[in-house]
Amino acid sequence: MLFLYIILLHPKRKNHNFIFFLNLIIHISNVHNDIIKFIIYVKIFILFLKYLCIYLFFFLLYIYIYKYIYIYLLFIYIYYTFLFII
Repeated sequence: MLFLYIILLHPKRKNHNFIFFLNLIIHISNVHNDIIKFIIYVKIFILFLKYLCIYLFFFLLYIYIYKYIYIYLLFIYIYYTFLFII
């Protein structure tokens, strides 16, 4: 379900790709060949890891950037506070 959530949230995905992946996941249970089922699971897992890495990268970038912005704002606040006190 997390995999579907990540794919559905991704803005660059087109609607036919949603339908393709949903149908793929639904019809895995109808596949009786274990090798084909394994290949499908591996492809889904690789795609899941790819999107997980993308979202993790942007999340960490967001934290990294805003951490330094907050530190900069804190120093500005401290500077002007002491400036007006003195």
